[in-house]
Amino acid sequence: MLFGTEELQKKLMEEVMACEKEKHMKVVYGALVGSISKGLQLIDSDYDTRFLYINENFPNPILYPDKLPEKEVIYRKYLGNTCFEKIPFWEMTSFLQYMIYPSINGKFSTGLYNVVGWTYLSPYVWDPYGLQNKLLPLIQKFFFKDYYIDYHKTILDNILEEQNGVVIAKEYLNILYSALAIDYADKYNHFPPVYMRTLSQCISDEISQVVDKWICEIQKMARGYIYDNKITGLCHKASVEIKLKREKIIDEYIDKIRKKFRDFNMNCLKKSETDILEEKMKGVYEIVKRSVYKEESIIERW
Repeated sequence: MLFGTEELQKKLMEEVMACEKEKHMKVVYGALVGSISKGLQLIDSDYDTRFLYINENFPNPILYPDKLPEKEVIYRKYLGNTCFEKIPFWEMTSFLQYMIYPSINGKFSTGLYNVVGWTYLSPYVWDPYGLQNKLLPLIQKFFFKDYYIDYHKTILDNILEEQNGVVIAKEYLNILYSALAIDYADKYNHFPPVYMRTLSQCISDEISQVVDKWICEIQKMARGYIYDNKITGLCHKASVEIKLKREKIIDEYIDKIRKKFRDFNMNCLKKSETDILEEKMKGVYEIVKRSVYKEESIIERW
């Protein structure tokens, strides 16, 4: 299930199926990403989705995104003034290749590496072929800690602007999220949970209690702000207005993780390692192909 009312989900999937027909592609998986997947959404958050599609002869040819322009592996359908505004469609072979070569338009990006884990660990998915639970154990075996930490360290190192100890809630939570994610990845050496309440409980009960309190507070404040000011049609207005008072336990935890990874230098996968992963990826593609085209059916008897 995706997130939201049946009407919202129906509208989204109607747009997805229309695009599938128009572009002659087979959409096989969809996930919610962004603040909703983390459980950090406010009343005026947008509805960030990511859908994966395969071509007729999947997995041939394998599209290597490090050698292709973005427009050949990602298509975006723009919808104007809706809460989902645009729906991105990512070609499946190239999408999974980000686990090995996180690069597009000739530019290396650990953000692309993070995108794959985020998509398959999202708590809200459209998954008619059961790909999430079939692929996730294999995707965890592709996990490379340096790429994951590098992405989140960039966020962790952001400096908060404050006034009398008060900071923008969204920025504070994003920095805390990255600290928790780095801590988890370093301890367990696989992709952390996406949902922040789950992630925080995996690390610390004390921090989890603060996170739960904060999320309830800022969501309540955001609802009041939007309704009191009669704001309609704008996304993210509340996210820059809602503020939190800094808490010592959170600041100390963030500082601890910053100090631990202050001198972190990212290593890249070696050629011998990417060769092994390429062989493993063939098995992942085969599971996708079998799930979509070859899964044994049963006779309907009622």
